[in-house]
Amino acid sequence: EEILFRGFLLPSLTKYMSAWSAIALSGFIFAVAHLSFSEILPLTLLGAILGFVYVRSQNLLASILLHSTWNSATMIGLFLLGSGISRCSARLTLFAFMANANLLALMVLLLGIAIAAFYSSWAL
Repeated sequence: EEILFRGFLLPSLTKYMSAWSAIALSGFIFAVAHLSFSEILPLTLLGAILGFVYVRSQNLLASILLHSTWNSATMIGLFLLGSGISRCSARLTLFAFMANANLLALMVLLLGIAIAAFYSSWAL
């Protein structure tokens, strides 16, 4: 996904529009490509953050690592939240379950960006 969206699409879009517009559009296309319309907003935000990281660092590896962090945190969140799903399945809807997993993943992603910004020369 990173090679397609940040390695190809984002640089192509910047030839026709500003970097900010290209980041926003590629983030939205990234979200739509996941075919999960209930998660359009968090995936668009994730795509925009990954696009911003790529534009600032000019390094595809940075966005690949952050994307991997997101996916890992989501999987860990699903595992941790899923361990108690049978006990409270009447109260826990799938939407709330996914929202909690995505919130955990977003917190880990933001922590990763903060650490990367601290240890690099980015002017955020």
